[in-house]
Amino acid sequence: MAGISSTVGLASGIDSKSIIDQLIALEQRPKLNLLTRMDAQNKKKAAYTDLQIRLTSVRLFGTQIKKPQTFRAADVQSSDEGVVTGSAGVGAAAGSYQMSVARLVTAQQSVSKGFADFDKTAVGAGTMTFEMGGGDLNEPTNLDDLNGGAGVRRGSFRITDRSGHVAIIDTSDAVTLDDVVQKINTSLDVSVKAQIKDDALVLTDQTGATLNDFRIAEVGDGHTAEDLGINQNAALPMITGTSLGGLKPTTSLDKLNDGRGLSFAAVGADLNITTSSGTTAVTLGGSKTVGDVLTRINTALGSNGRAEINADGRGISIIDAGGATASVAAVGAATAANELGLAGVTSTAGTLTGRSITAGVNSTLVNSLRGGQGLDLGVIRIVDRAGVASDIDLSGATTVNQILDRINAAGANVLAEVKPGANGITLTDKTDQLGQLQITDTSGTAAAQLGIAGNFAADTAHASINGANLQKAW
Repeated sequence: MAGISSTVGLASGIDSKSIIDQLIALEQRPKLNLLTRMDAQNKKKAAYTDLQIRLTSVRLFGTQIKKPQTFRAADVQSSDEGVVTGSAGVGAAAGSYQMSVARLVTAQQSVSKGFADFDKTAVGAGTMTFEMGGGDLNEPTNLDDLNGGAGVRRGSFRITDRSGHVAIIDTSDAVTLDDVVQKINTSLDVSVKAQIKDDALVLTDQTGATLNDFRIAEVGDGHTAEDLGINQNAALPMITGTSLGGLKPTTSLDKLNDGRGLSFAAVGADLNITTSSGTTAVTLGGSKTVGDVLTRINTALGSNGRAEINADGRGISIIDAGGATASVAAVGAATAANELGLAGVTSTAGTLTGRSITAGVNSTLVNSLRGGQGLDLGVIRIVDRAGVASDIDLSGATTVNQILDRINAAGANVLAEVKPGANGITLTDKTDQLGQLQITDTSGTAAAQLGIAGNFAADTAHASINGANLQKAW
């Protein structure tokens, strides 16, 4: 059955639905007005938020561009990122750099000596000691640290021995001075032996020829031989280069004292220098090089005296202009006076000659041993296994190399060298006898502190004595 539907009143004919809709719409008008106003406010809020974000970006940008380092930033691009990548710090020098591999990382494994009855006797309880690296007494010196930090420019140089044979030595991939020595000694084109002695390269012609000069020269417009101090011609079979170690005004302070550097007082002066004109306080804070330290001292002293690098290039001297007795003392708890080798030193004829603060090439300062306590150096007596006695005066030695050189030059039939572990020294009797090797202290306690004092019987010839771990401070 069909129904009847209508929006118009059946009796009155009035459109009630339309009237009701209009009444509802009229009631909703205040609500719609509020919604419109809310939408407008939300748009304003969004606009203000966007403006705040943009202003914050401008502020951050302004903060960055006011910093000098912003304009010193650098980017690194590698021609083969599968081989090497890099990052540049602020202020990195712009340019192109060619990388070459000097040596690859290798795993290290140590194996003890064998045991004759390994299947019968237990090893037993004991102690094993492991130490971090950095305590070697003969750590190879990097080429970049030579010549007061100016380094050595890599390239090639030509060696002509006295028989006329020529070899080209390429140092482009050398890292240390030992690398250069090895390249010379392994060259098959010339008969020349290189060694490091007293901070210099010493090259010896081994041909026995006498007609020609022994010559070392640059290849092209290089400077390698010049920087190594061996760019020379010699009528004799030996070329001794110039010193590559020692202090220079350009030497960085963090290289002093075997890399332990120099400390400054947090506030105030670091040291007092007393001359015939009185006492002068010197502040060293902010110094970066030995030259900076000398400038600070000389500026403070004025006409009362001066500071300069020692004649041996290993320390600093203070000269009193009046020729009197100069002295240097620390100010409070400051340590720079001692670290510069000046505190507690007695001057002579107006000159205070400071202690060595650099060991030079491939060596260690004596005062770095035993954790910085140093050694009580005096005279040691060595009686070799043939019964020949030698008294060796070690007093005044400032480096481990000087101790070794004095023992080896004393005429004793004993070879002194850094032991394989590189943390002490070893002595080897060269007499081919089987008697006792005796080492004692005549004055001082150096032999005991080096761990070589005692009477040592030998079951075989050339038996070596390994000294104590000298615990280099680093």
